[in-house]
Amino acid sequence: MARNKKNKQTKQILNISIACEDTKGGLNYTKNLIREYGFYPNDSCYKKKNITDLKNLVETVNKSKEIKIVFVDVDDKLNSSKNKENVNTGIQNAKNNNICIIVSNECLELWFLLHFKNQTAYINREDIFKSLIKELLEKKKHVLTKDEIKNLNQGKIKNIDWYRILDENERKIAIKRCKNNIKNKKPLNPWEENPITLMCCFIEFLEELKNITNLNLTNNEKKEKINNLIKKCYPMIGMEIV
Repeated sequence: MARNKKNKQTKQILNISIACEDTKGGLNYTKNLIREYGFYPNDSCYKKKNITDLKNLVETVNKSKEIKIVFVDVDDKLNSSKNKENVNTGIQNAKNNNICIIVSNECLELWFLLHFKNQTAYINREDIFKSLIKELLEKKKHVLTKDEIKNLNQGKIKNIDWYRILDENERKIAIKRCKNNIKNKKPLNPWEENPITLMCCFIEFLEELKNITNLNLTNNEKKEKINNLIKKCYPMIGMEIV
């Protein structure tokens, strides 16, 4: 009897609470990635709010009792002492509450750009957008909708269905480029490194999480392993900014 009960526990579906600055294209891409690995993304804790600062992103997702992950861009978050303090508070609160932060410097769109080209030199947000628009119109026009093409021609890139238009082979290439940008940064502080995105680490996180859920363990044993997995992400969150 106890054995049957344990087997039922191993089939428990995990929910992942997420907070993302981009509430459209980037958020939908992230949610689809989570679904791909067999988990349920939950953004109900914040999705009606326009929140872009790390402190508040961490606070909103922390309301959940599920696995908690925040996706954040660096862009202008270090341009004042107040903003730096906000980042430091968010980093500390994330560690105190077992929250994983996935940082992209300059922005999440860098991850999408790596699907098309190897970007190793410093690049700002505006140039990332320009490069992406060029690449999409040249290489993906055949899979873009009319509205997506119209928006791109107008210089708008927020409503792209990234998960639909980027294929698996392109993702593998992006992961390799992403890792190459990270590997020589020791200790890694993504807040001070450009170009850097931890999206490749997030995919590895999902892979390890899936492996844990497939283990024949009790829920408490799985919870402990998941908490340890999240703690492995702490060095990636970065160090406090001075």
